[in-house]
Amino acid sequence: MPNQEKQQSEATFKRPILEVRQWRIGTLSMGLLLVALGIILLVGKSNPAWSLGNLLQYWPVILIVLGLEMAMLNVLSSVKGSRFRFTYDVLSIIMVFIILISSSGMLVLESTGVMDVAHRALEGSQRYGKAETVVAIDDSIQSLVMSVEGSDKTVISTYPGIGNEVKITFLYRGVFSSQKETDEYIEDQFIGKERLGDTLVINLHPLTQGKFPRQGVTREVAIYVPQGLDVELSQDRGSIQAILNNPESRWTINHQSSRDLEISISSVTAGKLMVQETHELLGNIDWDESNKDDENSLIEAAKSWGKGPFILTVIHSSGKTIIRTK
Repeated sequence: MPNQEKQQSEATFKRPILEVRQWRIGTLSMGLLLVALGIILLVGKSNPAWSLGNLLQYWPVILIVLGLEMAMLNVLSSVKGSRFRFTYDVLSIIMVFIILISSSGMLVLESTGVMDVAHRALEGSQRYGKAETVVAIDDSIQSLVMSVEGSDKTVISTYPGIGNEVKITFLYRGVFSSQKETDEYIEDQFIGKERLGDTLVINLHPLTQGKFPRQGVTREVAIYVPQGLDVELSQDRGSIQAILNNPESRWTINHQSSRDLEISISSVTAGKLMVQETHELLGNIDWDESNKDDENSLIEAAKSWGKGPFILTVIHSSGKTIIRTK
């Protein structure tokens, strides 16, 4: 009897042993992060909106997922009779933060243009694009003023125009990753046009600098000027290379920058060239009049090819002035 009672007592107090499950905090977050990155990289190949750069701005979601995992498991483990026991998966948590820091670093590099530099260095190539502006004029327009802004070197070629219109063509050269990007860049360039009395004013605004290597973009300008229209070309900064082809009107080049001014004149059979003031005068002109030997004053010089409609006046009080004829 005593043995029977003992067995019954043991059976009464005997309880089933429950299996305790161990959960490592950080494993779920690490897995979800890897899945999300895989989906982003896969979808981003066909949909630019899903690019890694666009979605990295939502990086705080990683902290939310990790915090929810910790809160959920903490609640489950505190429930009476819970079979959960959690520990921290230190390695996974470290990996999550490494990915987080790396992603944030990539976002910073992309926003500062460093990633753009690397992308263009690997995939970019020298490309060019063209643009054209045509401005119709009437007989009341007597002169054209072209103001070149910015500190870059500008190459301007001029030709006799046809009809009552001023045509300006632009050739842009630079390193771009695609022709589409080149065309989009050209569309962003701004040309100002306005009429002031009997004068047409055209402003060539500075090139959009943007991210490297757009800083290396060059612009060549060709102007087709109707016969008899007086032209003034001015620039406060940068340098100008002006190429005058068959000029047939009065020209004034007013270059206030200390950088070089280069002028090439071709097919001149009659006309006059006057340098009102310059610091240093170079080139292949055999001047009729010049005070180049006077070190105490700005240089003035004059050259005549006989009577003709072409008259060029040059003002460049600092820097080198280089004038050549072809």
